[in-house]
Amino acid sequence: VDTEIMLVAGAGEREVEYRESRWGPVITALLEPGVTGEYALQGLPFAVTDRDPFVAMVGMMRATDLDALREAIVDWSTPSANLVAAGPGGQIFYTVVGDIPLRSPLSPLGGMIAQDGSSTAYDWVDLIPNDYKPWVLDPAAGYLLSANHRPVADWYPLPLGVGQGGGGDTLRSRRLRELLQALPATVEPQAVLDDVQWDCVNAARRDLVALGAHVRALQPGRLSPDTHALLDAFTSYGTMLLWPFSDARIAWSWVAIVDPIYTGILAVGVIAAARRLSARPARLALLLSSLYLLLGFVQRSRALEATRALAQRRGHAVERIDAFPSPPSNLVWRTTYLTEGRVFVDRVRVPWWGPAATRPGGSTPLLTEAELPAAIHDDARTLAAFRLFRWFAGGWVAWEPQHPDVVGDLRYGHEGDASVASMWGVQLRPGEAVPVSAYRAPMGEGLSARWDALWGRD
Repeated sequence: VDTEIMLVAGAGEREVEYRESRWGPVITALLEPGVTGEYALQGLPFAVTDRDPFVAMVGMMRATDLDALREAIVDWSTPSANLVAAGPGGQIFYTVVGDIPLRSPLSPLGGMIAQDGSSTAYDWVDLIPNDYKPWVLDPAAGYLLSANHRPVADWYPLPLGVGQGGGGDTLRSRRLRELLQALPATVEPQAVLDDVQWDCVNAARRDLVALGAHVRALQPGRLSPDTHALLDAFTSYGTMLLWPFSDARIAWSWVAIVDPIYTGILAVGVIAAARRLSARPARLALLLSSLYLLLGFVQRSRALEATRALAQRRGHAVERIDAFPSPPSNLVWRTTYLTEGRVFVDRVRVPWWGPAATRPGGSTPLLTEAELPAAIHDDARTLAAFRLFRWFAGGWVAWEPQHPDVVGDLRYGHEGDASVASMWGVQLRPGEAVPVSAYRAPMGEGLSARWDALWGRD
């Protein structure tokens, strides 16, 4: 811990306290609310002095052929970028310029998120040598759609970062491809540029609307949102299925709010039905997705059984118990049970084959309206916000451990779902101009922890 005098415009000198670690300055205070633990920012030497991008840029502008261009871009250090060029003989050329780290194969998501700096396992191996960067000359299609649509497919094994083409299209490159393919055999270049510059079509949105209209035309009756309301009841979000006769929130918690398997089954069925002009694939998909929902019921029952056994080993008398599927599957469940005014939050991994495995979490007092401070009871807006949020969360609410003014939703959490810290909540500040605001916990290492929990690696 040390102090430093800083000159602040309009305020003169100000003494600032800062903390330093072996990995760099401690930046916990600069992160979003809800971060647990301490975080330091490790700066890595990335800039080089023997190469200058301005020199490279001048060399690129002076290049009269592709060989001279490739020689010039060796001096390009930062920032990294995609580059497309045309040669004097009509050649088309693509490559990547700039320093790109060769990341550790152990890095989650290819190293595109913050890494644990206390372990050398995630350190950069090196910078990708210029000769090993991908380049494409005269692609088979006869053109490159844009610099940001990388013509880099599986033949290149190293990760280049977000946006690698992999042979697929971006929204814009797909539309450009359509425009080029619709052109006649001979056309003036200016006409091509005009079509590109004035085009405002979103191909994905256009095709989605067309697909929905086509699927609706295949149905014997009119489509309605009734099935959507019923599906909401199968999630832990729930819905007012009996409204307007009752405002009870029905949530069976058989399927996660985000489940790629369930969504994928329905998507494949709908697309196949549209392509074959037959309702049979859609009916099969509906059957398979319904069976998957039943599997969710079985998985939830197993998670509840494992949690009851855990509570019995702890000597607890369970007053209320629930289990919520942890996105993105029905393999990992966040369970809650109430005993003597405290909520115990645990995680249960329920493989489709094999016994359930519990990971004990923590406990926190259940928050009820009676436990609220007097200031909240005296502020009608804040009290109404608490009641609404408590109703939405099914009563599973508590004060956030690191934020005493935040009411968290105990049904959802980060860090592998074995913590009483919530994924989101509401911040209550009675008496202020804005007494209620939304709260969302930072992801931190939650994504990698959730991934490890899914595969049983933690």
